[in-house]
Amino acid sequence: MTENPFVRKFSEDAVSALKKTPLFQGHLRSDIVGGECKGKHFVFPAVRNEEIHFYWGGGRLFSYKMSSGYSTNQKFASVLIGKDGDISEDILNSPAVRLIEDFCEGYDRIKENCKNYSGLEALGVSSLYERFSCARKGAAGVVILDIEASFAKDGNVETTDEGQRKKKSDRIDIVSMDTQNGMLRFIEAKHYSNGELRSSSGEPAVVGQMKRYEKQIKNRHPQILEAYKNQAKVINKIFSGSIPEPSSVDLHPILLIFGFDNDQKKGYLTSNIIPSLEAHDLRVYSVGDVKKQELEIVFRGGKQNWD
Repeated sequence: MTENPFVRKFSEDAVSALKKTPLFQGHLRSDIVGGECKGKHFVFPAVRNEEIHFYWGGGRLFSYKMSSGYSTNQKFASVLIGKDGDISEDILNSPAVRLIEDFCEGYDRIKENCKNYSGLEALGVSSLYERFSCARKGAAGVVILDIEASFAKDGNVETTDEGQRKKKSDRIDIVSMDTQNGMLRFIEAKHYSNGELRSSSGEPAVVGQMKRYEKQIKNRHPQILEAYKNQAKVINKIFSGSIPEPSSVDLHPILLIFGFDNDQKKGYLTSNIIPSLEAHDLRVYSVGDVKKQELEIVFRGGKQNWD
């Protein structure tokens, strides 16, 4: 079976069309590029195959295709103008309230809804990509180049409980890059409460997951490098940036564990979880509050001798 290509591209025409849209001009661009103010959180743009996905608060805020424009989840766009808080049935037919007429009008509420539907791990990842986006003004050092990087699994398709067939994929949380040497490094993030970090017998499920990711990276690293060279070019064109193209791929992903308190760190995390995972040759880095963590420290896994 032919291997599915890993593609990151967005045509010149699509770039031009995106930049002319009112949503981009009036809202997205400023939220993506922002300023250089410390602590600012940014909307994150991720290039796909002739699409751009915009992420915020742990969810996909919007998608954009030149052929069809913007789309978002119906849960996020269910915004009433003229009424906040609880809605009574009799007000639904009142002229005092109405649905938003376009995404520009409902932009702030859509962002709020997007964040409200996110889980612990998605919010943890977002606290990194919203602070260290490659598209922000003045981006330098270690940046996030992509999130939710999806690779087709062996076998390609699976059958759901409803009898439908869909593509199987491995989805890695973060693709980071050191802008000084051009190295790409993949990071998978797990909240401390995730049961995949533990096993009463045998190896924890996360071990198999990380080994699959490592195999994907090893098998596809020339394709990955080419895709992210394209991505860097697209980001620079859209946002007038100057991030360098990547030049190498670290074949060994990092597992980031977060969301634990000091007692948990001194107890089960240090005595059981981390030794168990490192015994399976996983690179593990742990931090209690990921919202305060610098990306460069995560990138190096706390090790000074990692290239």
